[in-house]
Amino acid sequence: MNAFLLTFFVLVCGINLFMLRRSGWMCPHNLFIWFNGVMGVGILFQLDLNRAEDVAHAELIIITAMLYLIFSVLFSAGFKLRTAWSRFCSETVITHSRADLQISTCIFIISIVASFIYFYLVGYNVLLLVLGSGAENVNITDMRLASYSGSKYYAPGYFNQFKNILLPWSYLSIVMIIRKLSRSLFFVRFVSVILLIPVVFSLLGTGQRAFFVGFVIVAFLLKGFIARGKITIGRVEVIFTVIGFFVLFSYMSLALGRSGGNTISDDAGELLSRIFSEQQIGSIFGFRYTYHLPVQYGSDWADDLMSILPGEHGTHLSNKIHEILYGSDRGTVPISMWTSVVYNWGYMGVFVFPFFLSLFYSKVTFWMISRSKTTIPELVGYAFLSFILASWVSAGPMQLINNGLVTVCLMLGIMYLIAHSKLRWAK
Repeated sequence: MNAFLLTFFVLVCGINLFMLRRSGWMCPHNLFIWFNGVMGVGILFQLDLNRAEDVAHAELIIITAMLYLIFSVLFSAGFKLRTAWSRFCSETVITHSRADLQISTCIFIISIVASFIYFYLVGYNVLLLVLGSGAENVNITDMRLASYSGSKYYAPGYFNQFKNILLPWSYLSIVMIIRKLSRSLFFVRFVSVILLIPVVFSLLGTGQRAFFVGFVIVAFLLKGFIARGKITIGRVEVIFTVIGFFVLFSYMSLALGRSGGNTISDDAGELLSRIFSEQQIGSIFGFRYTYHLPVQYGSDWADDLMSILPGEHGTHLSNKIHEILYGSDRGTVPISMWTSVVYNWGYMGVFVFPFFLSLFYSKVTFWMISRSKTTIPELVGYAFLSFILASWVSAGPMQLINNGLVTVCLMLGIMYLIAHSKLRWAK
């Protein structure tokens, strides 16, 4: 039965992607299908269909995928996204200037200072300790938890906007602009590697791997935007990116105690487990737990949104799921986004939410690709925006804020105002 459901779910996702082809594969309305597909496949594969909760969970995954297919195709046609994408590929001008380079450099420096202050307040940088003392000699799990939920409050959510969003954003902007301005390939690669060092230490400094993985995906999406949908990555870039990513991810996994680290297959297995199993297991237990609880009518989301305020912890649902799984509430395991919808709005939300989600993602896609002129820093923002929206497959709306949605929107708004002020002064 699981195999049939898996096959049907993959077929629905495949039809969805086919129907939305040539409308920007790196845009949120398309990219969400991939993230939702990975989450759905991992969940359906591990469900126990002898349990009533898991049967209901399977129905939820299949129904929401089908509804998103219907609505996303309708809104794609309504916004004429294929036509907009075709114009983006043939007519939209991508500009780069020394002014953009200077602004990006200023943001880069400010973000490094903010990151340094944060790690100074926390008292350590996990990656630095691991490299200095060895993965076996550092209790990275406790340090990772203490960095964002320890006894002392260091406003990690606010600092995260600098080290997880603005720092990699400005880095990618600097590198891409220098590639356009400089004639020396050696200089470009040298600057790219040197500036990458503080970015990596900031992203992995708390022991969390998610934002490092996100950074790599955003860089890939940015290449897609700049190349107008064509994947054009040099051989050297591929080799260094794959090796560097795999080594860092494997080393941090070993330090976290989630990989044996004896062979490459152990590390590859941990990477696959991270993609197809870890979050999905938490989602399954989360659905089983919330299945027997009353509908919250948005109160859980409201409590979670309160955590944006200093000192507020928001909902404790993810801590409860962690306790069910691991015997301790000192940690978080988020439920899936669709489970969160059902828990907060009941099955009415299952039929309403895909409508608004596909409408919003299609509108955002249209806004991104319908402009006649854009800059490289703006394209970096589009890549971040696509990734943040499309990867929202866990928890409630607060997850979007934690992942930097507000920061990205504010930065894009500021860039839009700057661009328009330049046009007015030019006239």
